Amino acid sequence: MGNKLGRRRQLVVEKYTSPQGLYQHKDVDIKKLRELILEFKLAPCYPGDEDECTRDL
Repeated sequence: MGNKLGRRRQLVVEKYTSPQGLYQHKDVDIKKLRELILEFKLAPCYPGDEDECTRDL
């Protein structure tokens, strides 16, 4: 008893706990951002894709 059912959360890679350079982040508290990401309250800061996405409509 006491076991949790369901899937386990994956750990966040350390490099994705800080901004990746896409946006200006002068007013961002990096320590608070990292804390919220590690608590799974915010999504990790994955790098953006510079390639154009083309879709057939």
